[in-house]
Amino acid sequence: LTIDAGTLVNSGTKNITLAGNLSLATNGNYTKGSGTFTFDGTSKTWTDNRAAPADIGAVVIDGGGTISLGSSVKATSLNITGSDTLNAAGTYTLTLSGSGTALTNSGTFTCSTSTVTYEGASATTVGALNSASHYYNLIVGLSTDTGTFSYTAAGEIEASGSVTLIAGSSGVHTLDMSTYNLSVGGGAASTGGIAVPARTVFTQTSGTTKVYSSSGTATLGGAGTTKFYDFQIGNTSDGATYTFNLGGDVGDSN
Repeated sequence: LTIDAGTLVNSGTKNITLAGNLSLATNGNYTKGSGTFTFDGTSKTWTDNRAAPADIGAVVIDGGGTISLGSSVKATSLNITGSDTLNAAGTYTLTLSGSGTALTNSGTFTCSTSTVTYEGASATTVGALNSASHYYNLIVGLSTDTGTFSYTAAGEIEASGSVTLIAGSSGVHTLDMSTYNLSVGGGAASTGGIAVPARTVFTQTSGTTKVYSSSGTATLGGAGTTKFYDFQIGNTSDGATYTFNLGGDVGDSN
C-alpha cells in the first residue's frame, strides 16, 4: 500500500490487513478509525516519510515473519504476536499515542538503536521488554499534555540506551516501575542515564534499578522526584569504570 498524495480515511470500525509494504510519501496521509491495521506479510517494511508520522491506529504484527521500519512511525497501540518480529532497523522512533495497554509483545522486538516513545494522555502501561526483546531508548510523556497520571511498568524493563521522562505543560507525569527491575545502559553508544525533569516522578516500590554507561558521563535524576528501591551501578564482574552525574536529589528506599 503506497499513499503518494491525499488522505486514506479509514472511518468507523473497518480493519485493514496488509501482506505487502506500507509507504506514506511526504504528501500522503492516513486517518485512523477504531479498527486494526494488521501487517501479515513477511520481510516487509513500514515507512512514513511525512515530517510528522501519521498515527495508523491499533497495529498488529501477525504474519509469521519480520516487519522492518523504514522510518520513524506512529501507532495508537502495537501488538506483536507470537512467531512475529518487529525490527526497528535503525535510529528511528516508534511513537505509541494510546493510553491503557499501548504495547503487547508475544513475539520479538529488535530495538537496534531506536527510541520507543509512550505519549498516552492518561494512565498508560509500559510494555515489559527485556532480555532479547528490549528497548534501546525509552521515553514516556508528551510535552503538550496537561494531566497528572502514571506510566506504569507491566514487568521488568531493559533499555540499553537511556530512559527519559517528559514533563507536560502542566500536571505531573510519573514513571512507576512498581515492583519490577529496571536496567539502563550497556549499549555500544548508550548514555545509561535516567532523566527526570521538573514535574516528573520516577518511583519504584521494590526491585532494583541498575545502570551502566559506556560512553562518557551520564546523568541520573533531575529537578523532578527520583526514588529507587535498590540502586546499583554496574556489576563487579564487568571490570569497568562507570561515571554518573546526579541531576538532582535521588532517593533509595531500601
